[in-house]
Amino acid sequence: MLEIEFRGRKASGEWVYGDLMTKYVYHHGATIVDEIYHEVDPVTIGQFTGLKDKNETRVYRGDIVQLDDVNGWCSCGWNHSRCEFAWYLKNKDYLCPIGDIRTGLKVVGNIHDNPEFLLPLKEAQ
Repeated sequence: MLEIEFRGRKASGEWVYGDLMTKYVYHHGATIVDEIYHEVDPVTIGQFTGLKDKNETRVYRGDIVQLDDVNGWCSCGWNHSRCEFAWYLKNKDYLCPIGDIRTGLKVVGNIHDNPEFLLPLKEAQ
């Protein structure tokens, strides 16, 4: 069964992980609950995809990954038209559903902490 978990970044820059509480929204923010309530920037919220990389690091929406069979980096996003997590290439083109690539996957950062990757998260409409 897929574990449903979210992450979000607090104003201090710290990442917190837990349940997403949309009922309790503070000043245009959102709340992540792990045992206490954390106000986070809603732009940084990413859901756990159910995948882990080769180092057992959890893959979240917004992560930047290296794939063995792709030259360059991909970002993990949500494809609205297919209702699935998907990989997007650096040129923002849809690559494939995340489940199609499971070997050689390595999380190298995320679109919020690593702007130098210049991988805006493209989400198909």
